[in-house]
Order: sequence, then C-alpha cells, then structure tokens
Amino acid sequence: MISILVNKRARKKIQSIDIEGHGEGLYGFDVVCAGVSACFVGSLNALSKPKKFKIDMRSGFGKVEVIDSMKITRHDDEVLENLVIAFLTIQQSYPDKVKVTILPPEKEKVANTKKVSRKEGKK
Repeated sequence: MISILVNKRARKKIQSIDIEGHGEGLYGFDVVCAGVSACFVGSLNALSKPKKFKIDMRSGFGKVEVIDSMKITRHDDEVLENLVIAFLTIQQSYPDKVKVTILPPEKEKVANTKKVSRKEGKK
C-alpha cells in the first residue's frame, strides 16, 4: 500500500506531502508505484523555485515540504495542488493500492482582542 499524507497550511495551501510504501506488484514492474513516482518527480521538476522546498526522495519514500510559505510562488502552489489531484486520481483507480489522506490546516492562534463597536469607541 502506498500512503500519501498531505498537510495543509493557512489559506488551505499545501505545507507538505509525504509518500511512503510500495505497490504490491513485483519491484520494478508495479504500474501504480511507477505512476505515483512519475507524478511526484515530474511535479518536483516543474517547481519554479525548488530551493524554497525541503525535498527528500528514496526508494519507497518521498517528501516535499514548504520551507517558507511567504516565498512560495503561485505557480509552485498550483504545482503541488495538481500533484494532489493526480494522486487522488490514482487512488480512485486503485483504492486497494493507494491511500491519500488530506489533513486540514491547524487552527491559527488568534490574539485575544476585543472588538470595539463604533458606539463603544465614541465615548
């Protein structure tokens, strides 16, 4: 089973994508594993600013993580979103071989501020 974990950050943008595992076919002949790998490597090659990401690729494991979300281009955000769509498409065709989990962003800490109405402010 190939497990793909997508972590979102504020504004529903992708913070990281972790891939782990192999399909269940013979090593080197598994079309599902090859499809996931091709989508991952192709997307990494499409990033316009790859140095803004922490990237790790090994056999049976892959990770791409945003280093500084303020410096990520719209293009690169869209590349990551398209990668997730590709993984979801593969999961739809091979649900027994690929599992995609998308985690929502953590709730942002909001400063404890009191809203002042116009009437209260005009004392």
